[in-house]
Amino acid sequence: MREALRGLRPERLEDVIAMVSLYRPGPMELIPDFIARRHGRAKITYEHPAMETFTRETYGIMVYQEQIMQIASEMAGFTMGEADTLRRAMGKKDRELMARQREKFIAGCKERHTAAAKAERVWELMEKFAGYGFNKCLSADTMIEMADGTRKPITAVRDGDLVLTKDGPFPASRVRPSGVRPVGRLRLANGMSVRCTSDHPVFTQRGWVNAEDLADTDAVAVLDVVAAADLRLAARRRAAAGQPGTSVAEVPIGWSSRGSFTPDGVEPTYDFEVPGAHSFIANGIAVHNSHAAAYALVAYQTAYFKANYPVEFMAALLTSEMGDTDKIVKYIDECRAMGLRVQPPDVNVSQVRFSVAGDTIRFGLAAIKNVGEAAMESILKTRAADGAFKTLEDFCARVDLRLVNRRVIESLVKAGAFDSLGLTRAHLLSTCDVALESGQRQQRERAEGQGSFFDLLPAAPPAPRAAEPVAAVAPEWDDDQRLAYEKEVLGFYVSGHPLARFEGVAESLGVTSSAELAARSHGARVTLFGHVAGLKETATKSGNRMAFLTLEDMAGTVEVTVFPEPYRAAAAWLRGREPVVVRGRVDDGDKGRVVLAEDVRPLEQSLGAGGGRPRNGGEPTACRVRIRGGADAEATLAALRRLCEEHPGTVPVFLHLLLPGQEVVVRARAVAVDVSEALLAKLESLLGAGATGVDHAGRP
Repeated sequence: MREALRGLRPERLEDVIAMVSLYRPGPMELIPDFIARRHGRAKITYEHPAMETFTRETYGIMVYQEQIMQIASEMAGFTMGEADTLRRAMGKKDRELMARQREKFIAGCKERHTAAAKAERVWELMEKFAGYGFNKCLSADTMIEMADGTRKPITAVRDGDLVLTKDGPFPASRVRPSGVRPVGRLRLANGMSVRCTSDHPVFTQRGWVNAEDLADTDAVAVLDVVAAADLRLAARRRAAAGQPGTSVAEVPIGWSSRGSFTPDGVEPTYDFEVPGAHSFIANGIAVHNSHAAAYALVAYQTAYFKANYPVEFMAALLTSEMGDTDKIVKYIDECRAMGLRVQPPDVNVSQVRFSVAGDTIRFGLAAIKNVGEAAMESILKTRAADGAFKTLEDFCARVDLRLVNRRVIESLVKAGAFDSLGLTRAHLLSTCDVALESGQRQQRERAEGQGSFFDLLPAAPPAPRAAEPVAAVAPEWDDDQRLAYEKEVLGFYVSGHPLARFEGVAESLGVTSSAELAARSHGARVTLFGHVAGLKETATKSGNRMAFLTLEDMAGTVEVTVFPEPYRAAAAWLRGREPVVVRGRVDDGDKGRVVLAEDVRPLEQSLGAGGGRPRNGGEPTACRVRIRGGADAEATLAALRRLCEEHPGTVPVFLHLLLPGQEVVVRARAVAVDVSEALLAKLESLLGAGATGVDHAGRP
């Protein structure tokens, strides 16, 4: 779709609407022709004047079901009811009914002096695309709010009628049937209801949402019933006095929560277009008049915001998906790909939800587990009243400790929300009890009024005293522990990823990421790399043990099924947090896409057993390290020597010094290493991707 839109370069919303409708099996093959016609590279031809009348805005290509129905009416004299029968026959691929409709269409065209060959050509085009257009769908008993305050049955709407929309009065086109379809009744908490198809969009506080997909938390836009009654009363008085009607300038919109959506039979449905607004008010509820237009409008709006306000847009997108961990991970990766920084929560900066600070997106406090609404309100209220928190003790002395307890503070520390105080997370967690005791004592003294008189006096200069011993700052946790705590309280990693250091090594295995898995076909063989995030062991009917596991990589998660034979060999590896390599095949079953594992082993073993070496040859014969010359080269060499000393072995090390205009190769004297995945990962972390290479015996 992105590639198609780049080729189309749309300049009007109608082009995006058409692209949304074409991007589906069948019509998709016409996208290149649609783009060529749009830019004048292909001639726009019309088989009949009716096609020019009804397909001019789509460059002579039939895109919408209404176009098929209109052409059948104009060329062959079909009534709109007969045209809908034709549309349904084509959409359902009813061969017998289509054969009868074809004869009727050709005969009707002949009566109107259209050549049989031309009629056949038009029929083929209609038959090809009628089954893919967007339907529009409200029942015949729907009442439409008019701009003058009156109401009109949907079946009575005519061209030019001014209807009321959520954005004011707009002229409508005449109503058209959308076929006999299953409908349901949408009920709102305020008593309003409308009968429509399940996929008909209604307007909510989060945009257009299909009727069946409304959540209990959604607020649906409705016409204010009191104001609407006043409008109708005024309209009746004007009519009684013989005065012309006047349009409503401002729409009195209110909001109501969802009640229910229940099936309510199968019957004829109707809809009409409202160019410009693409919505109207049905039975008091704001609904959309075109599914393709709804999707296109949202696509345009979101693309505009993403292009022009990327930080604000991504912050809002992250906020909208705070309850979906996989989507949060996906959107954080998207932020990084866009060059946007996503920072951990901070008690001195964060709001409740994701917020924007310059070119940075800051996590909201609501993303942290165990930090309830009352605790967040206390933190934000205290910060707003008295300024930023300076220390953990200062924080505990000022916030309401009845709401912000030890569990809340622990979660804040693990999430990195106190990092701006300048101390390690390990130190903050170890001194949490001391800070709480100090804060409780100060709050108790303030509550009892102690020192209130002396607080009014100017502060006296402190008396000289012996220096008190300063508590040593506890060293920070190692990366794995720090990230594990982030995952514990946030549900995902923010400041890094435990698999990042293995990225270069894993690539040598030809790994398929969780994000790439969707593009693999059923039965395709894949290699996965990650760590086990969830494990469920069970027994087969024959009593053999097997497992279902969730494998997590840097892009998301993959569900993996491990049958008894590979499970026996891999059981020991599945209960730890060490990264594993899974080889298997893609399977699309009743429960969705999974990978059926054929082999599971740790990364180290996978590399050592031939997972990465066959493509290179035999045993490693040399470790080559590339270092750029510069002011920091000496420090880099010192760090490199320490790494080599930590991994002694038999493989010699060669330094490739990249100097201006030349590369100098030097063998490191008396230095030999064990070329393990751990060493390679550390070298890559120190020197960057691609800076390390390994020669193997037998390599050409």
